[in-house]
Amino acid sequence: MHGHARSAAVAVLVAALLAGCGSAVTPPDGVAVDSPDAYAVEETHVWTSGSTTEYKSQVVVSGTLRSTDDATGNISLPEITVRFTLTGGETQTVGAIYELDRRQTAFADLDNATLAPDEGIPVRAVFDPADGATVRDATIRVAA
Repeated sequence: MHGHARSAAVAVLVAALLAGCGSAVTPPDGVAVDSPDAYAVEETHVWTSGSTTEYKSQVVVSGTLRSTDDATGNISLPEITVRFTLTGGETQTVGAIYELDRRQTAFADLDNATLAPDEGIPVRAVFDPADGATVRDATIRVAA
């Protein structure tokens, strides 16, 4: 019985130490969009994601890419990136993933995909900053 008590004590100690490892990141309150006239990114959202409720280690930004009234006919899908700025001023840019036909596709793999005037394509970027980072802002940038 003595060995079981020692094993339990070690398990509790390890769990307590691991509980202090890492901390949740803080997402920005909202998302800005910088896009040329032919495109719009609507329905933007920002949230944290991670493996447990207590430990949210990633910031996720999503939105829906649409063509605007200025665009006539199908237009090429633009490259979309999201620039994340931390409270210390450091920035990191992450390429967006496009959801086409229920498949996640990177910009480099889009080939000649186009956007119809009445179509919306979901896009998403995932940023994995250092533990406990606070993301001050996120800007979706649509290339011209």
